[in-house]
Amino acid sequence: MKNRTLFIVGLICMWVISVYIYSFQNGWQSHDLLRSALFILGEITIIVSGIFTVIKYGLGNITGKTVLILIIGFFLWMIGSTTYSINTFVLGIDEYPSLADLFILTGYFFILAGLLHEIVQRKVSFRTPYKLALLAIGFVIGVVIFYFGFYLAIDPTASWFVNFVSVAYGVWDLILLMTLIVVLMMAVEYRGGKMFLPWLAIFIGMIVQLVADIFFTFFYVQYGEQLWPYYEGIDILWITAYLFFAYGLLSFGLIVKDAQHAIAGKLAVESKSKK
Repeated sequence: MKNRTLFIVGLICMWVISVYIYSFQNGWQSHDLLRSALFILGEITIIVSGIFTVIKYGLGNITGKTVLILIIGFFLWMIGSTTYSINTFVLGIDEYPSLADLFILTGYFFILAGLLHEIVQRKVSFRTPYKLALLAIGFVIGVVIFYFGFYLAIDPTASWFVNFVSVAYGVWDLILLMTLIVVLMMAVEYRGGKMFLPWLAIFIGMIVQLVADIFFTFFYVQYGEQLWPYYEGIDILWITAYLFFAYGLLSFGLIVKDAQHAIAGKLAVESKSKK
């Protein structure tokens, strides 16, 4: 419990520092590089949290394999962010779409693969109320994403390729959110819902990610020119999503660690009582 609290405090501190630097330190000469470093640090936090969980579960466990696949997706997101930073701040290349978008969109594929692996391997059947709730929530989210992520994302003045990439982000967000809803329902059913909170954190992160992606689709020109508040606001939303992802992935590992400590404590008590 202590480790979980410390990690939450650390994530909150990281978020507060990010908001402060993005919002108030515009006079620094190395400000852009610092922003990029914070952005990438958020993604590194996801990967490190995931590695901790994989070590705790091992690859012989369903959750261990699921998290490993998710890590690959998040790693590709980090490569995409790094590529964008190098292009923008080192090479002076400011283009959209770019190679960075290819890495990020490929990362979505692995994240979806991880979620599907969790669903297929668990083989949990849903009760009727959950099925109805799933359909209702899915319909609402689908309509919202279709309107903002597809319909309004298309720019008549842009090339077909730019529109294709912009819509691709909306498509992936829709697919991942729908899949995560299934995982959430499944987590409630499976083993008394112990896995619900970690998956809920990842789901909230995906919602925030969706909002950021929609804003980026609408304002990618302003974002590329680093205009306030588009550039700062969108990056803060992405960082916020990454911290939720990190907390969710680490929470899986902490569940195992807490269980190990509880078992060890119980065995110690039994050993003393026998003596």
